[in-house]
Amino acid sequence: MLCRVQDERTPAAAQLQNPLSVLDPGTLAFRFDCGEAGTEPDGSWQRQMVSDGYSVVFVASPSDDEDSCELRSVDTSTGRTLWTRPIGEWRSHQFQGGAIVCRARGKVLVLRPDNGQTVAQFPLET
Repeated sequence: MLCRVQDERTPAAAQLQNPLSVLDPGTLAFRFDCGEAGTEPDGSWQRQMVSDGYSVVFVASPSDDEDSCELRSVDTSTGRTLWTRPIGEWRSHQFQGGAIVCRARGKVLVLRPDNGQTVAQFPLET
């Protein structure tokens, strides 16, 4: 189970560091930390994480700049980072047909889930 740790005493916008942690779904015990995810692109973290059961892919913004987002893939059993991929201004991403489809500003990317490499890229009018 993935969860974004948030201190309720501090507004989300003021939290520059936003750790992403994984809990065991049966015991709720801490399993591993995915590192800092930043506060951008927005506060709706539930739509920023997708999983195929073997990995979880989430959007992060290390510089807290929505124009400089990246996708990160983490092995769900070990917590090991599988890959990190800069994508620019993130809009959405999901697993589709064995690939990750990512919509970013001005483009749609189709990525391999094992290494984040581009399979296809399509321009979008902004």
